[in-house]
Amino acid sequence: MKCRLSSFYVHAQQLQTIEAELRNFINKVTYSKSLEDIKALSTVRNKALQLLKTIPRNPRFLPYVKSVIATINEATQLLEMKKREAFEANNSLGAVET
Repeated sequence: MKCRLSSFYVHAQQLQTIEAELRNFINKVTYSKSLEDIKALSTVRNKALQLLKTIPRNPRFLPYVKSVIATINEATQLLEMKKREAFEANNSLGAVET
């Protein structure tokens, strides 16, 4: 608002920023096994979901919102895959110990 941008541009910028953050963490987690990276992706995903709730219902936002939702879905799938991998690794360790 200080830059005298309309509220449309402020909300559009917020959507683009959160999508870029999500995309960065998706790329990082895809090649990482770090639990901290996975938690960070989950946190940014939840932040994106919260942001979507605050965006006014305006048809002009639809392309931005659809893009963010697609990225959230991609992040959700990646998180589920990482959970399965961790569960399978944990189970295989338990089988070796017995």
